[in-house]
Amino acid sequence: MAGFLGDPMFPPDEKKNAADNDWPTSAAPTDNTFKCDYCVATIWSKNLGITVPSIDCQCQKSSSDVGLASALHWLLSPDAHGRLQGLRENDATERKRFEKHCERMKRDCTCYNNNPFADLPSEIILKIFSSFSRYQLGRTVAPVCHLFMWCAYEPRFWGKMNFRPAANASDVANTCTQRGLHTKEIRLDRTRNFVGKYMDVIGKSCPRLQKLAICSNDDLDCGVVHSISNFCDKTLVELDLSFQSAVDHNCVMWLTRLKKLKKLNLAGCTRLVDDTIIIIGLSFQKLEALNIEGISWITDTAIMHFAHARIKTLKSLETDGSHLTSQSVQALGFCKRLERLSFQHAELLTDTALRALKGLTNLKVLRMCHGLDFSPEALRVFFSHPCTKKLRKLDFQQCSQLTDEGVIAMAKGCGPNLEILILNRCWDIRDRGFRAIVMNCRKLKVLDLLGCDRLTGAPLSAIPLQLPKLLSLNIMQCHQIQEVCIRELVRNREKLHVLNTLGKRVFVQHNYMPQDCKF
Repeated sequence: MAGFLGDPMFPPDEKKNAADNDWPTSAAPTDNTFKCDYCVATIWSKNLGITVPSIDCQCQKSSSDVGLASALHWLLSPDAHGRLQGLRENDATERKRFEKHCERMKRDCTCYNNNPFADLPSEIILKIFSSFSRYQLGRTVAPVCHLFMWCAYEPRFWGKMNFRPAANASDVANTCTQRGLHTKEIRLDRTRNFVGKYMDVIGKSCPRLQKLAICSNDDLDCGVVHSISNFCDKTLVELDLSFQSAVDHNCVMWLTRLKKLKKLNLAGCTRLVDDTIIIIGLSFQKLEALNIEGISWITDTAIMHFAHARIKTLKSLETDGSHLTSQSVQALGFCKRLERLSFQHAELLTDTALRALKGLTNLKVLRMCHGLDFSPEALRVFFSHPCTKKLRKLDFQQCSQLTDEGVIAMAKGCGPNLEILILNRCWDIRDRGFRAIVMNCRKLKVLDLLGCDRLTGAPLSAIPLQLPKLLSLNIMQCHQIQEVCIRELVRNREKLHVLNTLGKRVFVQHNYMPQDCKF
């Protein structure tokens, strides 16, 4: 299997884990002739657009017939409805003809019948191989033998392709060509030499593509966006073009052909303007989520027009907020389906914005950073309102007017369902508010109190019992908390990730002596 082991995308000394986000970008083997106990692969099927090996077996049957039948048996086994997914769903004649090939191969092919693993039903075999990650399929399973290679490259196992950073665009295109028949999700991160012609190949090879992420590609050209609009206009539901310096107003105009688009991420695309946001709201009739963080010059005019256009569909909006006032929040207050609202900078927001949020009863994620003009009373009243009951994540970092009374109202109002709470540099929070969090937020997984330097740490002792699901605690720069209290907490909850006042993780120190060393 030198074609696999010699693949430059699979260096033999490279240390890799089996996580899904680490699978390699290599396509099928470059050497199309492999000799093993079972078969030799030699040909490609042009009709189906997949790799179809030919078999040289002991029974001396026609290699093209046996190879075609064998490939179809492994690569195109029936789904839950009895349909061969690799074939055209409406072509019953072709389906019957290829099923007949499969039956002949089972009956006559000696090398197939001598393999005990092949006695299992195809559904069981696919179930076994589905337990492997995509990285394991490509790096470990496929080189075993040709039988395993067919199973590993079954297109249904490659429904999601997460290419490793800095992969070469040609390798990405080759992989999609050979495994993209059932691919629904692709993620590319800093892909090299990625131009329009490769996006053409991906679009043609992945007819079921629904989610596409192309992140942080400095050399991305507008031809890629043009190809996306041409080949993915009927299927694409989610598109992530975050931090693409080449994406401008004209590129977004091309994207308006994606009529099924529901989620659009343009964070860090710094060439967008107010008119772009207005066009997005008017053109994408099914849009539910928009991320425009990092674009600081978006104004109230754009957000108000966008909210009015998407008042019935909008569920998530993430924005920079540097130039946004309470007028934007008032406009968003009419989007009753809104579940996620994020302002990276809320310096210009006032108590009026908090009052406008009371109409959003479906909010699950709320982020209002740097809300310097929120009054303590307005914060207390807002957190006491029923609209906060469904909140799962709350980020009010650097809201300097948040006091213990506001935190207590928060803990009692939305605390029972909170999973993530970030209150960095809310300097007026004391142990009274900290205790309310510990006693009421039993589902909390992440608690970030960086810079709350008035805390003494007295409630830390109650965390092991009151916060059983807590995974991470950040008390960096809380200089009044004693190190002894922190170590006692970690001793009682060894798996808890705690950052101490100096920003260092605290570990348990086991004081024991091996039996052989005892006197």
